[in-house]
Amino acid sequence: MSTLVQEHSEAPDYCTVNAGISFFSKCKSQSCSVYKQNIVINLGYVTGDLGRLSQSLLCPVCKTVANEFFKIGIACCEVFINGKNNDGKKVRIFKSVSNFEDIDFKLENYRFIMLESWVFTDPPKFNILWAHSLTSDKYFKLKDTETEITLSDYVEKFENSLKVPKTSQVYYFEGNQVYKLNPKLTSIDNPLSVVNIETRNPKTLTFLIQNQNQVKITVANNNFSKTLYDAIFELSTYYDIRNYFLSNLCIIGSSNQRYNLNTLIAIIPDTEIISFVWFDLSKKFHLTINYKELDYTGFEFDPNTEISEIKAMLSLWSNIPIEYIEISLTYCVIENGTLNSNNFELIILKDLSIGGIMTLPFFDNASNIIHCENSENAPIFRIVKEGLNWKSVCRNKKCSANNQIVISNSGFGIKEYNKNITGVQCPVCSKKVNPESLGFYKCRQIFLGTTLDRKIIKGNPTVYENDKFNYFSEENAKREWLRLKIQVEKII
Repeated sequence: MSTLVQEHSEAPDYCTVNAGISFFSKCKSQSCSVYKQNIVINLGYVTGDLGRLSQSLLCPVCKTVANEFFKIGIACCEVFINGKNNDGKKVRIFKSVSNFEDIDFKLENYRFIMLESWVFTDPPKFNILWAHSLTSDKYFKLKDTETEITLSDYVEKFENSLKVPKTSQVYYFEGNQVYKLNPKLTSIDNPLSVVNIETRNPKTLTFLIQNQNQVKITVANNNFSKTLYDAIFELSTYYDIRNYFLSNLCIIGSSNQRYNLNTLIAIIPDTEIISFVWFDLSKKFHLTINYKELDYTGFEFDPNTEISEIKAMLSLWSNIPIEYIEISLTYCVIENGTLNSNNFELIILKDLSIGGIMTLPFFDNASNIIHCENSENAPIFRIVKEGLNWKSVCRNKKCSANNQIVISNSGFGIKEYNKNITGVQCPVCSKKVNPESLGFYKCRQIFLGTTLDRKIIKGNPTVYENDKFNYFSEENAKREWLRLKIQVEKII
């Protein structure tokens, strides 16, 4: 692939730019037919110091050495340039060019320049992550498949290249501390991302377990937003302390300083010894937790305990990270308020981290089916149509069907689901809903699926000819599916 420097098709061969790096010069050999004329010297895809590369430039006509050049161009390639100018200031340039483009800086102002070029791709084959520490710089080429790069993916490379221990790495981008490089920082619009890495010593916390044993936990102090919850969650992975979170808990320091789970680790003194203490409640709120289809009793809390704190306590009790905890009633997720304001005695605890599993009622069992009569007064979000229908609850607070049972129709055809039920939306707000059950109306269905325990189940062809919505009760036994194919046909 090549492009002509001159715009007309009669440009001579010695002025033709090929893919890669090209140097613009003038031939100084008096015996050459292009003496004192502009020439283009193509080096293709190269890597190296610009000074050394320039020493190998040869006139394309007479093959004599051209020691000087006045411009660099790139064509159909991607190039990364880094170096220093005469004042010691660094330059870093990344370009991705599908045709031809000049490199837009004055070469005479720079004393050191490194070039690295590779084949152009659309989108660019690489983005550049530049890591800078107090002692050294290093750049990493990120492949185009790495659309979202977490800093944790690179901590070992940073440690090996920059000699900054993993537990001591603190990251800044454009002056702001960052915890994850999102797609915007490594997008085509901004292909050069610079991360400054500082060194910060880890934090060691001391806990007194059962008033007997002192346990020390070292927490990477590279995130000022870390709280006592994070430290205790890490502690719970080594010691069985889950029973501490069955009742109201007081977290105190060695000088009777009271902490809570949201206390920032950074403000806790290094000499502090942290103890777990239960305290008597004048008023108790008895709570039963339904978790993994079992009921756990014995939870006693202050009625004014915030729901956010309940989630943190249940996270530590169940060893589920708090971001994956969901507590709900039968059809309503609980997010705000206190125990007293919500006024419930039993809640359902869900682990959202397991993912990849479709939990549905047994729909190959005729005894599990419910025949629902049609109603002319049914709301718009509960209208059943022919074919496959999903029964869900809309969680969108802005929707008029919020916390209501909604029916979403998937019609006829072959429906294939792999680990997740996709494409099911609230009929009012069109937001995604999570089906809790399914049903059929005036259709024929047959299914084939693989369960969580790797059993393959094939259903018998079933015809629903009645004028009722035939759905399966989610209150009875359920089955967990990894893959599921449902073929739904119209009755002719």
